[in-house]
Amino acid sequence: MSVNPDRSSRRLRAAELVVVCSLVLAAGLIGCDGVPAGGAGASHAVSDPAVTLYGDEIPANASLREILRHPDLLERSRHVAYVLQRADPEQLDDLRADFDSAALFPGDFEYALFVNWWARFDPEAAFRFADHRLRFEHPRVLQEVVRSWAKKDPIGLYESGFIHTTEVNRPALEGYLVDALVVGWFESGEPGLEDFVLGELATDASAFASAVKAWIRMLVMRDGEVATLEWAMNAPYHADVRRLLLAGALTVIAHQNPVLCVEWFDRLKAAGVDVGSFVARISNAWGHHDPKSALAWVLTFPVEDRERSRSINHVADRWIKRDQAGLEEWLETRIGDKTTDSIRYRAIRRLVKQEDWRVDWAHLESRASHIVDPGRRTGLMLWLLQRWNIADPAGAQAWSDAHPDTFSDKLWKRASLVPDKDRVDIEAALGLEPSA
Repeated sequence: MSVNPDRSSRRLRAAELVVVCSLVLAAGLIGCDGVPAGGAGASHAVSDPAVTLYGDEIPANASLREILRHPDLLERSRHVAYVLQRADPEQLDDLRADFDSAALFPGDFEYALFVNWWARFDPEAAFRFADHRLRFEHPRVLQEVVRSWAKKDPIGLYESGFIHTTEVNRPALEGYLVDALVVGWFESGEPGLEDFVLGELATDASAFASAVKAWIRMLVMRDGEVATLEWAMNAPYHADVRRLLLAGALTVIAHQNPVLCVEWFDRLKAAGVDVGSFVARISNAWGHHDPKSALAWVLTFPVEDRERSRSINHVADRWIKRDQAGLEEWLETRIGDKTTDSIRYRAIRRLVKQEDWRVDWAHLESRASHIVDPGRRTGLMLWLLQRWNIADPAGAQAWSDAHPDTFSDKLWKRASLVPDKDRVDIEAALGLEPSA
């Protein structure tokens, strides 16, 4: 089993946290004194209006439909939350009509507020509606329904089938909805969550991964980093389960406190815990914020360590995508270091395609020449020249004339050979006439 969620789940979990903040913010901004009850289209007064940065304040007698047209998110959200707090289920049809005609972005906070309110008394209807409406059919909104539902009846939610995929050939649980189920159940304080995660979900590797990650994340936020790690290390489960919990905790905590994770890595290793995959988990999360420090740590491990190479590639790929210039500057300080060969190779190839073949080819050839391994160095330099010959034949020829000893005669003959797909892509990107 693995406790690594896929990329889409990680993005969706981040979206969920934004919803949490929005709900809290909206509730905190609501005035509570001297305000008449209101609902869809009803008048309401606000005792302590907030300062707004966009447009005017919403008038005290504004209808919900007018509120939903206001340009300021904070002003709009606090009024929407105010209306929903005082609405009752009999007003559902009017509220739904107003939300279903709003000109907001699909999945906006106000839709999440509405389905949170609706799911408190009819979660199935709220989910069905949200799952079939353009404005509502968004992970953020569906997660809010599930989260609200899970606070009241997590087992009923699970057994309803709403959080299962619709793929006939691959029945499974939707990871991002499993995440919301776990969060809602955890927030409810009701017992049974641990048994559910470690029992019912243990047979579905993907759902189990999402559930463990969400569970651990909530423990970290409630109890703190050290307390969660201590709990995972001493939890009354089989050693394999404790290891999975520790792996999940380190993955979560490394995003904000990698130094603590490194300390615990050493502690766990000394205690005889199987730390396989822990290096990759810590460094990948660490590299999300500080790839330079993450790589420095990874490179302290022996070359033969099986986790080392995988970890280097994970961190480098993230750094390449976010900050090519910073990575290149770091690589310049490590010229002659064979351990950076794979990073240089991946960085250069990714940059060429990322920039749609509009690059400084001579500079990239110079960077490629710093690769220590002869085979990999020659292969990358030839790969660059072959594509340079299409993008800028004259420049490629001038460089070739100035560097006659770069390749053997046999390899020079291959300098014009390029796969058809790359040739077509380069010509299209640069607006060149297609070659015969």
